[in-house]
Amino acid sequence: SRDLLLFYLSRVVVVVFPPHLVACCVTMRTSVVVAVFAAVMCVFACCVAAYPQVPEQFEARFDVEIRKPMRQVVRGYGSWASDQPEGMSHLEFFLNSPAYIDVNVIERYDLGHIYEVNNATKECFEKSTIGQMPPAWAWLSEAANRGHRDFHGHHCEVWEWKIATLTLAGCFDSNNNPIVFAKEYSTSDFEVLFFTTFAARKPAASNFEIPSVCTQVPAPSRFRIPDAATPIISDQFETRILVEF
Repeated sequence: SRDLLLFYLSRVVVVVFPPHLVACCVTMRTSVVVAVFAAVMCVFACCVAAYPQVPEQFEARFDVEIRKPMRQVVRGYGSWASDQPEGMSHLEFFLNSPAYIDVNVIERYDLGHIYEVNNATKECFEKSTIGQMPPAWAWLSEAANRGHRDFHGHHCEVWEWKIATLTLAGCFDSNNNPIVFAKEYSTSDFEVLFFTTFAARKPAASNFEIPSVCTQVPAPSRFRIPDAATPIISDQFETRILVEF
């Protein structure tokens, strides 16, 4: 009868494919799927390059070029010492023709002040600031990889980040050292730093001494905003490429 036939067929299935073998096949199939998925993810991870992990404690020297609309090109050189964990930065420009202006910017977030000194006129401009000093390279976490370039004998990888009309870009070598760093608003409005040296080390405290022309010396007390979100770009970034002409 039909019921009897179904009974024998079910026994044949059990004999030909015993439960432990069926379970084994299912396990093997699952393992294969997992292995294939892991391999695909591994290939994907290898294809998507990780952004450069540039240290926030460093000392660097650079050549600089500044272009502004309806103005002559300004060139020069400078140095940059930064200790972001301690809230201190020192950026100095020695600008050549036609500006001939030396600009000295010392950020002391640990003291709640920023000092901008015109070395030619010996004028000091002081600004108050609060919160933690923003990391100089935090923008890289949201930057896009634009491929490799050869720049002045250096093989480096270009990373670019855009928001509104502002573009930040840099070219980094295999050791995560920046070769070029650019801040651009348009093709006729940008600043470029061409690094000649970059040392990933904690700068000496003497790099961040308050200039003698700055008379106001605040008490060395720290201030931090609890749970404050760290911005990608410093709101004081403009002071770092200050041009007075």
